[in-house]
Amino acid sequence: MNGRILHIEGTFTQSNLDCLVSLVYAPNAGNLKNEMWTYLVTFRDSVSKPWCLAGDFNETLFPSDRKGGSQITSSMTRFKDCIDGCNLIELPLNGRKFTWSRGNTASRIDRVLLSGDWLQAFPSSTLFGLSQYISDHRPLHLLLDSANWGPKPFRFMNYWWLASDFRTMIQSFWSSITPSKYGIRQMVPALKMLKERCRQWSKDTVGSLKSRIEELELEADSMEHQNECRVLTTDELIRNNSIASRLKILCNNKAEKESAGMPGG
Repeated sequence: MNGRILHIEGTFTQSNLDCLVSLVYAPNAGNLKNEMWTYLVTFRDSVSKPWCLAGDFNETLFPSDRKGGSQITSSMTRFKDCIDGCNLIELPLNGRKFTWSRGNTASRIDRVLLSGDWLQAFPSSTLFGLSQYISDHRPLHLLLDSANWGPKPFRFMNYWWLASDFRTMIQSFWSSITPSKYGIRQMVPALKMLKERCRQWSKDTVGSLKSRIEELELEADSMEHQNECRVLTTDELIRNNSIASRLKILCNNKAEKESAGMPGG
């Protein structure tokens, strides 16, 4: 389909289950879109394993999928016929109503469709709409299970060494460790204490950037919820664009710093 669909076959090692994930970017033009629907229905006959079809379909399924929408269109019907012909089930979207927005225009054109055997293998599959800051499309998070993987592992970030007060903190901490009666430091407990000291230092210094991002994300979230319910004013749209621009800059700064990091234990 001219690069509009990417099929990925793989195995979930935990359950030793073969599956197929197809990522879609549907065209805007109606005739090309219809060609894609026909292709997908035909392709379905060759699928013999759990199938997840996801992406930007550039089409709504119900009038409520478009802000202010009220009518069922022929293009919606053709899209529904495609989903039915593929024997796929749409996963409900949690947390958000729309997946794309620009100004006061919003719609749900990004979806995750699953086969029956996928849902049998992963009955806890849940779809969440994440916050939309950088792109006009909302990231979607498909959660296959609700397993609790425990606390995050400690990560030592290389860029910490660029801060002079970090080196000072390390030297001060190490000097404060009292040697045992044999004149040596107990390494295991000392390193555990140092790990916590590093975490606290990162929270106090680097955390200021994270907190600014979180504050803007909360404001952007509030604006997004308002946009789903009503028409935003001109001032609100200007503020929304300003938040998105500031978040992009701050997130890039954070990514640049963390790109120098490496996992540590």
